[in-house]
Amino acid sequence: MTQCSGGLVSPNSIRPNRNSNIVVFQDTFYYHNVLDLNASPGSSSSDSVYLLNPISDTIFASRKLVTLIDSTYHNDSLHHIQNDTLLLDVEGATTVNSLNQNNFISLYSPQDLFLFNSSNNDTMTSYSGFSNKNPTNPNIFANNVPLPNIDSTSFCKSFRLKVGIKNNLDIDLTGTFFLTANGSTIYSVDTLLNSGDSVYLNTVIYDEILSNNVKIRFENVSCPGFSVPTYIQNTNTLKFYVELDSIRVYSGKVSPIDKRYFLGHDIISIPFQHSADSLLGYIHSGEIKAKYKLYGYDGPFYIIRELRDSLGFSYTDSVIMLSSQTEFINNIHLQQDSILIDREFIYATYYLRPTNGFAIRTRPHYRLAGRYSIPSTWDISYVQGRVRSSTVLTTSVLPGLLPNRSHLIDSMSLKSTQLTTSLNGAGFGSYLVSDSLSFTTSGGTVSYSDTSTWKLGNNSNDLFNFAQHTINRVVPPDSGEIIGAVLNTAVGHVTISIDTIIGLLLKENYSVEQGLATLIGYAEGDLTYTASSLLEINSSGTLDSLILTADSVGVRFQLSGSSLVERSTEMEIRLADYQGNELFKEKTSLMLNTDPWLSKTFILAPQYLMGEPLDLLLVGDIRELEGSYLSVQDYFHLAVIIDLYD
Repeated sequence: MTQCSGGLVSPNSIRPNRNSNIVVFQDTFYYHNVLDLNASPGSSSSDSVYLLNPISDTIFASRKLVTLIDSTYHNDSLHHIQNDTLLLDVEGATTVNSLNQNNFISLYSPQDLFLFNSSNNDTMTSYSGFSNKNPTNPNIFANNVPLPNIDSTSFCKSFRLKVGIKNNLDIDLTGTFFLTANGSTIYSVDTLLNSGDSVYLNTVIYDEILSNNVKIRFENVSCPGFSVPTYIQNTNTLKFYVELDSIRVYSGKVSPIDKRYFLGHDIISIPFQHSADSLLGYIHSGEIKAKYKLYGYDGPFYIIRELRDSLGFSYTDSVIMLSSQTEFINNIHLQQDSILIDREFIYATYYLRPTNGFAIRTRPHYRLAGRYSIPSTWDISYVQGRVRSSTVLTTSVLPGLLPNRSHLIDSMSLKSTQLTTSLNGAGFGSYLVSDSLSFTTSGGTVSYSDTSTWKLGNNSNDLFNFAQHTINRVVPPDSGEIIGAVLNTAVGHVTISIDTIIGLLLKENYSVEQGLATLIGYAEGDLTYTASSLLEINSSGTLDSLILTADSVGVRFQLSGSSLVERSTEMEIRLADYQGNELFKEKTSLMLNTDPWLSKTFILAPQYLMGEPLDLLLVGDIRELEGSYLSVQDYFHLAVIIDLYD
């Protein structure tokens, strides 16, 4: 039984008012101070009753377990992206042109045309030939080599030229073969072609001009003639095979082959400070503000942008453009994407792709420039990867110094105390937990420290499953420790260390709890309690005028309670004068869920309302002992109310 003597209401708080109910006494009785238990079990069926002393109940964001720090940035200036000259591939052409013998003689030696016509399909005894002749019409072919994919004069980095000349004429020839474009010679070669001979050329031409029609020239032609009879067939031909392919244009107007053309690489800083953790982050939503500008291009064409990180993240978008006189805005929106966030950059690659049927003009001086900014932090759902970090949680409590504990007397000497640390959180991987606890009661100081492994889920399938890790350590009865029931001070440390691959939800909280569960005795089916207090109503005389002028004064008790495990109690309230004469007694059943209970009103004679000492006694029991835990925070609260009647 414990005497509670600190609960009288200060008279300074009372303002006389006949129309009000006046609380003249209130006190809080904590269960662990009013219990009446057996020191040892009376039988094997006795219920063990434990007292819970919570030390800490810490909630912290799971993000605290990793070194992930958001950042933002702005970039107000364009920077160069394109690193190399853009070369557009253009489809070439293949042509075969021929001159029959009549046409050839009419172009290069028209005075001999009658001789060849009269000898057609007959034998010509001799022919004197001709020397260094140019054709009467330089355009010896009407079509030449058409290049429909080159719209106008274009500057080529290179192209491949294949030429074949087959002389099936009845005469031997020498001459110079030319190809011209836009009035300039792009290729020439001297040839010797005896009757029936062929010449084949395969070469790459660099830094030349091509237009939409390349012309074939054959000039400075000579024929040595012949002095032996020769059969003449004027249907025989001089044949020219010309192939232009692998055309690569760096300036001009062309219709390129439909494919991607590399423009340049760029890097985009991601909005996280450098971290020692290697984390793959799953971005719920995020945005990269992006602008770029092209100089020296006319379209239409597509600009394709690809983003990648070193682990395989890929993001691709495209936009059709005509030209870029001003900055073009094409922001990057991330949704449900995974990015390796321990790297400083995402790598961007830009391509140009033509639109079908439209030409592209490029000028000699052109470039691609861009800029990026991330003005808002990204919303990250969860991360996984290699983490090396430690999180330290420290709790210091001084419950014994709280005002509502000041009048309590701790006279228990208890043993068999269980020290508990409990952690709860979601994810996968394993953490090393180092926990320690030092606490002081009336019996002295007890300390412990230890380590354990907290195993969460096995893989990403367990990411959303919460796992609890509980560490229980018992101070055995033979340890020599003497522990009081009332906790005076406590200091707890919990360190969560990670050096492994984990998965972590960033929007969930982790919880860490520390506490004591102390065996305080045994109960034979019921847990009984007794509490008493000295009650002096109006000892200061503040209420004298109200009480003496009232016809009668009624008194009521208001009672409430709270329990860690919600249960009911059977209680009897007794009030007696100092000589032991009973003034009031009432039994009640009370649910310990903070709902208040009011006693019936009873009348007290005036002499008991003038400060005379009265004995207040609470006697009761708790019969629902399943899960028989009590907490130091469980209590009864009693108030005494007087009512004045006219």
